[in-house]
Amino acid sequence: MISILAMLFSIQIAAADENKVNVMYISWTPSAALEAASQSMVYSSDVVYTYVPSFNTTTWTGPSDELLAAASSGLLMEQDVIFTDMLSSAVFDPMNTSFRAAKDNGTSFVDIRSLGTPEYFDYISDGSSTEPIDTYYNNMGIGTETEMQNAEDLLTYLCKNYGNKPQITDNWGGKIRIVYIGWQPSAALEDAASTTRFNDSIEFIYIPSFNTTTWAGPSDELLQAASSGLLLQQDVIFTDMLSSAVFDPLNATFNAAHDAGISLVDIRSMGTPGYFDYVSDGSSTQLIDTYYNNMGTATEDEKLNAENLVLYLAKEYGDHPEITDKWDTIKIMYLCYAANPALENASLTNPYSQNIEYTYIPSFNVTTWADPSDELLRAASSGLLQEQDVIFCDMLSSSIYGPLNQSFWEAHTVGTVFVDVRSIDTPAYFDHVYTGDENVTLLNYYNNMGTQTDAQLTSAENFLIYLAKEYGDNPELTADWQLQGSDASVLPQVGLYHKDYPGKYFETTQQYLEWYSTNDDTHHVYDPSKPTIGMWLHRSDITNGQMGVVDALISDLEGKDCNVIVGFDTFDDIVKYYCDENNQSLVQCVISLKSFRLNYYDNEKGERELRQLNVPVLRGIVVDVPQTPDPADANRGIPNAQVVRMTLGPNLDGIFEYVVIGKNVYDSTNGTSEAVPMDIQVDWIGNRSINWAKLKLMNNSEKKVAVIYYNYPSGKDNIGASYLDTISSMRLMLQEMQDAGFNVTSVPENNTELLDVIQAQGINAGCWAPGVLNEMVGNRTSWGLQLIPMETYREWFEAEIPQDLRDEVIEEWGAPWQEDLPEDKNLMIWENNSGKYLVIPTVQFGNVWLMPQPARGFMQSDDTLYHSTLVPPPHQYIAFYLWLNEQWDADAVIHLGTHGTHEWLPGQAYGMNRTAEWSPLLLQDMPNIYPYIVANVGEGLTAEYRGNALIIDHMTPTLERSGTYGQLSNLSRYVQQYYGQEMSTQTKKGYQMIIVDEMVKANLTTDLELNASELYGYNETLFDVFVKNVLHEYLEEIASENIPYGMHILGEVPASNSTSPNRDELSCMVRSMMKGNFEDNVTAAYYPIADYPLGIPLNDTKVDWLVWEVVTNGTSIYDAEDMVYGYTNESVFIDLERGLEYKQRLIDSAIEMDRVIDALSADFIPAGPGTDPVMNPNAVPTGRNFYGVNPELYPSEATWKLGVMLAQELLVDYYEEHGEYPTKVSFSRFGVEFIRDHGTLEAEAMYLLGVKPVWDSNGYVVGVELIPEEELLPNYDASLPGRPRIDIVYATAGMRDAFPSKIKMLDDAVKLANIAPSVNYPNYVNASTQAIYQDLYASLQGSFETDEETAAMAETLSTMRCFAVQDGTYDILVGDAIDASGVWESEDEIATLYLEKMGFAYGTELWGYQCQELLTSNLKNVEASVHSDSSNLYDTLDNDDFFQYFGGLNLATRYVREDHQTPEMYVSDTRDPNNAQMTGMKEYLSKNLRSRYFNPKWIEGMQGSGYAGGRMMAEFVDNLWGWEVTDPELVDDSVWDNVYKTYANEGMEEWFNAENAGAYQSITGRMLEAVRKGYWEPSAEVVQSLTQEYMESVAENGATCCHHTCGNPLLDDFVQGVVSVPGVVSEEVIDKYNQQLYKATLRDDTEANDATSAEKSKGGSSTGSAQVKPGGSSNQTTQTDGGVGTDLDKVPQESMRSTQDPNYVEGYEMTTETVSQPESSSPTFSGSDIVALILVAGAVGAVFIGFMRRRKM
Repeated sequence: MISILAMLFSIQIAAADENKVNVMYISWTPSAALEAASQSMVYSSDVVYTYVPSFNTTTWTGPSDELLAAASSGLLMEQDVIFTDMLSSAVFDPMNTSFRAAKDNGTSFVDIRSLGTPEYFDYISDGSSTEPIDTYYNNMGIGTETEMQNAEDLLTYLCKNYGNKPQITDNWGGKIRIVYIGWQPSAALEDAASTTRFNDSIEFIYIPSFNTTTWAGPSDELLQAASSGLLLQQDVIFTDMLSSAVFDPLNATFNAAHDAGISLVDIRSMGTPGYFDYVSDGSSTQLIDTYYNNMGTATEDEKLNAENLVLYLAKEYGDHPEITDKWDTIKIMYLCYAANPALENASLTNPYSQNIEYTYIPSFNVTTWADPSDELLRAASSGLLQEQDVIFCDMLSSSIYGPLNQSFWEAHTVGTVFVDVRSIDTPAYFDHVYTGDENVTLLNYYNNMGTQTDAQLTSAENFLIYLAKEYGDNPELTADWQLQGSDASVLPQVGLYHKDYPGKYFETTQQYLEWYSTNDDTHHVYDPSKPTIGMWLHRSDITNGQMGVVDALISDLEGKDCNVIVGFDTFDDIVKYYCDENNQSLVQCVISLKSFRLNYYDNEKGERELRQLNVPVLRGIVVDVPQTPDPADANRGIPNAQVVRMTLGPNLDGIFEYVVIGKNVYDSTNGTSEAVPMDIQVDWIGNRSINWAKLKLMNNSEKKVAVIYYNYPSGKDNIGASYLDTISSMRLMLQEMQDAGFNVTSVPENNTELLDVIQAQGINAGCWAPGVLNEMVGNRTSWGLQLIPMETYREWFEAEIPQDLRDEVIEEWGAPWQEDLPEDKNLMIWENNSGKYLVIPTVQFGNVWLMPQPARGFMQSDDTLYHSTLVPPPHQYIAFYLWLNEQWDADAVIHLGTHGTHEWLPGQAYGMNRTAEWSPLLLQDMPNIYPYIVANVGEGLTAEYRGNALIIDHMTPTLERSGTYGQLSNLSRYVQQYYGQEMSTQTKKGYQMIIVDEMVKANLTTDLELNASELYGYNETLFDVFVKNVLHEYLEEIASENIPYGMHILGEVPASNSTSPNRDELSCMVRSMMKGNFEDNVTAAYYPIADYPLGIPLNDTKVDWLVWEVVTNGTSIYDAEDMVYGYTNESVFIDLERGLEYKQRLIDSAIEMDRVIDALSADFIPAGPGTDPVMNPNAVPTGRNFYGVNPELYPSEATWKLGVMLAQELLVDYYEEHGEYPTKVSFSRFGVEFIRDHGTLEAEAMYLLGVKPVWDSNGYVVGVELIPEEELLPNYDASLPGRPRIDIVYATAGMRDAFPSKIKMLDDAVKLANIAPSVNYPNYVNASTQAIYQDLYASLQGSFETDEETAAMAETLSTMRCFAVQDGTYDILVGDAIDASGVWESEDEIATLYLEKMGFAYGTELWGYQCQELLTSNLKNVEASVHSDSSNLYDTLDNDDFFQYFGGLNLATRYVREDHQTPEMYVSDTRDPNNAQMTGMKEYLSKNLRSRYFNPKWIEGMQGSGYAGGRMMAEFVDNLWGWEVTDPELVDDSVWDNVYKTYANEGMEEWFNAENAGAYQSITGRMLEAVRKGYWEPSAEVVQSLTQEYMESVAENGATCCHHTCGNPLLDDFVQGVVSVPGVVSEEVIDKYNQQLYKATLRDDTEANDATSAEKSKGGSSTGSAQVKPGGSSNQTTQTDGGVGTDLDKVPQESMRSTQDPNYVEGYEMTTETVSQPESSSPTFSGSDIVALILVAGAVGAVFIGFMRRRKM
């Protein structure tokens, strides 16, 4: 026995271990491979490996001594596996008894390559089998990793399959082997195999399929894998894109693998053997194909699909249930608008994480917020939804459920359980639906999740465990799962929060205040006498651990000795949490951190509770930092994709001030976001909220308020705002404030008193009027202007303004503290012996000061106007606002009326930076209250977003029907008679003559572009048609135009007349608001066509009587109808009932002034829709904070149809005029128009391109698509369906900032149209693109390093068609330049300015790219142009925007076109969408002139508004001048003649002198300027009369000193020349005029002559004398500043007017000679010149011809 044990010890036979798998290898020689594998294998610690030699190596005829010893010692009996190799009967026979006994004892016997093996062995093979044992054995070794792996695999296989110790081997796991055979590696599968959570159980290898040299057979690697047996060791062979060139040579191997149980899966191959387990061409919807086709490495979705493919192959084809059964997972998907960091963490930390597969998919598309996210759509299409066990949905809506209903239903039918909380329109088949308020276990966990505390994380873990256990439907897996922790710590559903409270949360306000009032030195102590600022936020901010911004706000406010009440999800019940037991507000201001509407489920309750809380609510915004930057966001503090939810939604509730206070920074490594506060911004909103709160706490008598009005351009004539009687409004405001307890002293009794003191101490003096400034300072009073010492200002400037902005100011405006500035930079700077001062005009009434907003400076300096790109505010502008903050310390400012310039200062579009941008730098922390006209929402929103304004909208003036007057009235009467009683042909012919005569007298033939001779010759039939369909329609359009009757006074409603309809504004306004439907119903009911073929007569009074009876006189509707018409009509009754509602809304608008007072007490101002009340009657009552529209809804399908109709009208008109389609059409677009017409103009542009919007199921625009060419209309050739795709240019003001997505929509549309194929017609878009590319490629040479870069940029730019001014700026300055008519000589200068300012391109790839050449190239072939007008208030002539943008666009186009022709100009008239039409610009302008400016009713209304009405009249004349310059063809001499007759007469002069003498000077001066520059050629008598009126007004009233009068020496030069004719104006008036002008300008005649000489340097002569030259073939003259022609010895220059006068009479011709200027102050135009001129004019019977004729270009 001792010898046997010694023998065993000598061969190092290991003792068996019952706790391990004991494997004995019996062979004739040891196996180095198995020896090494037993040490290297993963499970070596679980295996005892023993080698025993088989043969006696001396005799080779029997067992070895070692084997005999192992048998006799019982070692064989202790083995679990005995593996015999190459034995024979020489061993088996002697050992049979021992082997059999071991077998009976449970030992497994495996044999290979032996002879005479006993039958009871468990596995017998000759070694040639393809079974795993043979395969592993035959390919094992120690030379390579593969050989070693085979040895390890053999031992593992023996242990697991024959060791009979599952308690050990079941825990080994093992691996499923997958080989991928493809022509190239798959990075997606490689990554997936290593990143899937079961990667420890999967072994993935790649083998190339083809020999890449020949591509005609298998790769060497594949042949080696086949011959080595590697393929036969796999569990899954996955082949991809193979062919018979691979399958045929390897068929035997693949077949053997199949026979061995290896799964064969193939995709996209040819000639795949039939025995393969799965074969697909790749287009199947089976999961293998779906995963494969959607996998990749770029996105998380693609990676997830790759992982799913690997796992699917392993589970479904790997045939290792012992491995994959342990993979049992419950798949839980979370659908919500944002990721949940708590769930992300819990999915990794919960104890069952290996069995819970958690997936988050964002629910909404974050661009539109109106349809599913791309990730969710992919999850649906890929089948991922159907794989889920549970899908948990939070805050979804029909915009998700609608598009995905089918996918959800399919998932539900295969067993997916759907759980939903807080959603809208949840499908009925969902398994569990909750509102979120239920007290159920699942929601308790969900509502208490978070990342801040262990309890919150535990809740998140329990939420996932609970979902898996209850809804995962795998009880075998989850039966023993346990929920974690306890439920002791629970975050309330709704409650209050404070960072310093140990428990963090309170359920009631009472609990909170009890703690907050306790002084335990651990927190700020509540003091109700101090400002208390409320906050509300989302509960999810707490659960997601995003409280950094909130905590920073709390610290900031409490650090400023304020209280805070911070609530989470309290916004649904704000009275409960922010009011005391008496429902009195506990807070004085609120900062809202909530996106979207306040009360998501009950908007009306939210609005109602805000009114009850009655405090300002400011919007603090935490922006999400985009993962993919959008070029359009480069100059935006709030990314465009977030604007709707972060600003528009809150705006609907009356929440205002949009301050970015933090950023949500996403961490891609863990899928969470952190809310990072922006300290400066937090400080700013904190200060602003405190100042609003102070207004609530202060007594009115203590408050200091600055009322800022507008005096721009500078001058005594120009104090006011858009359609607001500013003087009356300010006077009444002073009275109201005094009545409300403000400290207001010496309230003026009337407007004259107020105007006198304002004009004395409260106006801006232009740099051209230093005398005015001297007079203001010299007459300074205790109640008047303020002087800021220059050094004081410099201290403020350097302390408050950052260095970069200071540098810009000094570069533009100089450093006045260290240098003497030129006059045009010396704005409102006054100097005496004591130093320099900045002058702040003001008129003081106790604590309320009236102050003009300073001039921006554009018109003060020619250099600034023409050559500065980004213009900072001048020093006086900066000083004004800094003085309000630093010295006077105003408690609030009121910017009175539409609109100021503060909100238009350079800077970001949204989300202003407090320390880096002008608007917040100047306003700082002052509450900004802004009464704004309700009709201009677009620009008003700019004041909200960029100026921190609280908008209080005010009414328009009364809008009433224009009616007819004068010649139009006569003509209307004749037309009615023509269609009246039966008359003979002869009588009708007589009427025809009368009608045409009246048309000629009224100049209607020009309006309608008709030939009077042809009209006279019409036969009766033709004339009948003309009268009814053309003339009467035109007269009716004029008569039915809505015109403003005077100016609005804040807080006043339309006046009523209780005695008759005459001048009853209230009933007139109501009639206008009832619009066309009412008119149509009245016509149908009371004016039957048989009796009234032309409808309601234009001189009818009954309709007004009917409305007056009901609205004003209080007569019942039925009684009124019966009284006026003798019977009633139900449709009219319904209309009039609606009219009574409108009446009440108008009367309720009287609250405007009260709302201003309320705002000064920090009361809540409710929200309301904007636009004019005729377009949208819901815009009244006013006195509300208006809001905008969601741009993603437009163009809607309705506005698309309207836009298509209007685009077709344009094309029809153009084709009929020109016989061809236009190749390109330009569009001029205002953002405010988009708000009103809802994208109709964009629809027009897209239809021309042949592109249409794509809408989702909720009506959101989600893309664009081509319209087939053959479907495009109008078509003029039936054999060739369709029409060309027509190119566009889109020039905008307002869309860039407010609606950038619409610009990108158009940019996408152009790109799509550009690549559309031509079928029957040319693609003008593509042709234009090619031409533009060539232009740009040439112009960009040298701008880039390589030609490739140049070509790439040219290609990118070549499809861009959208233009605006430089990003961050807002001034086009074309209107200012045109107004400053004394500083330019040629319209080309204005065109160049337009191209420079608008030469910035905007699109999806580039945003704000400066490229004037691109705009020039785009305009070269524009043949038609369109501007939209949807306002019933604003027209072409009441403001400068219409002409400076649309007129400027066409002027620039004319300038760059080779033929210098103006495009056909159209107006898209959508004021009444039911009667929208495309109208020619000339006709549109003519209708405006006739319905308003020449209409006695309009003039009467304006006269009733006194000074403000006079200002409006002057504004009209200035804007007419703007049209004259931008398109002279629009304004012929007859228009100026009519202006002269209407406004420059004795009656009007008397009125102007009494109300606004400055406006009269402005009007007459502008008309003289039109003469001086050759745009108007009136008679000599008219020029003399105008000169007399102008000079007498200046002499009598002093100089108004607007820019084109005092600031225009050339005009003075001109009038001096005119009055040098004896008798035109008395010497006394001339002397007085000169004195007044000098007093204002301090400019003597020498200086005037110097200015003239300076002008001369630009071209032309400064003065001249008239010469009479005998006849010639032409009467063309050229301009000089003296007003007559140049010497004809010189070559005449082309004039601005038509080159040939159609009324030219052969005879004498006027020329000029240049003469030297004496150094005296003698007149520049001699009397003899004028005498000669008059004599010649009389001799030829022609008009006054002393001034140059300008061509209408």
